[in-house]
Amino acid sequence: MENNNQQQMEQVINARKRFFRVWSPVLIQQLGTYLIIIFVMAAITMAYVVTNPSLMGEGVGSQEWMNEMYKLAEMITLKYQVFASGIASALLLIPFGIMFYLDRKKERALGSAPTKKAGIAKYGYLFITAVALHFVLNSLIFIAHVLEKDEYYAQTQEMIYAAPLWAQILFLGICGPLLEELVYRGLVFKRMREKQSFIGSALLSTAMFAFLHGNVVQMLYSFALGMLFCYVYEKYGRIAAPMAAHVLLNLVSIVLTAAGFYEVLVKNEIVLMGSTVIVAGVGAMAFMGIRGIKEKLTTN
Repeated sequence: MENNNQQQMEQVINARKRFFRVWSPVLIQQLGTYLIIIFVMAAITMAYVVTNPSLMGEGVGSQEWMNEMYKLAEMITLKYQVFASGIASALLLIPFGIMFYLDRKKERALGSAPTKKAGIAKYGYLFITAVALHFVLNSLIFIAHVLEKDEYYAQTQEMIYAAPLWAQILFLGICGPLLEELVYRGLVFKRMREKQSFIGSALLSTAMFAFLHGNVVQMLYSFALGMLFCYVYEKYGRIAAPMAAHVLLNLVSIVLTAAGFYEVLVKNEIVLMGSTVIVAGVGAMAFMGIRGIKEKLTTN
C-alpha cells in the first residue's frame, strides 16, 4: 500500500514537472515580452516628457493635463507598439535559441533525435503552400468583410501598419516569426511530441499559439497556420522549415499590403473569389508534395 502511494506521488510530481517543462516557454515569452514592452514604452514616454517641458508645467494633475497625457499615451502606443514588441522579440531570441539548442543536444546525447530531412527542392512545396494558405485566409477575411465587423482586429491592423515599412519587415516579418517558431514549435510542440501523438501535440500547442493572438480573426488565422507549421516541422524535421515558411508568409503579407495589392483586389469580389479558388488549388497540390516527403532517420 505504501509503495502504491509512493508511486502515485512520484507520478503526480513527474506530471507536474512535465507540465511545467512543456508550458514554461510560453509563460517566459509572455512575461518577458510584457516587461520589455513596458520598459521600452516607459523610456519613450520619458523622452517625450523631457523634450516637452510644457507637459510638466503648472497644470500637472488637472483634468486637462490628464487628457493630454492620455492622448500622448495613445499616440505612443499606436506609433511605437511595433518597435517595442519587435525589440522584445529580438532580445528573447537569444534565451529561447539557447533553450532550443539544449533540447536538441539532449536528444542527440540520448540517441533519440531521428529527423525527417528534405532537400532544397522540397522547400518549394512548403513556400507555395504557406503563401497560398495566407492568400486564401486573407481573401476569406475580405470576402466576409471582417474588418468592418471586428473593431479590435481593425485597430490591431492599424497599429501594425502605422510603423515604417523597414520596421514592419525587420520586427514583424523576421524577428516575431522566428521567436514564435522557437517557442511554439521548437519547444512546446516538440516537448509535447516526446510523449504524445502528433495530433494531440499540434492541437494543444497551436490552440495556445492562436489564443494568445488576442482577437477572434487572428485566432482562427493563427490556428490554421500553426497547424500547418507543426505538420511542416514534423515532415521536414528541422525548425528551419516552419521558420522559413512563417517569415516568408509575413514578409509577403507586409509587402503586398504596402503595395496596395489587397486594396485593388477587394474592389472586385468576383475576381477575388476566382483567384482564391485558383490559389487554393495550387496550394493543395503543393501540400501533396509535402505529404510525400519520406522519413529519413539520422543521428545528427
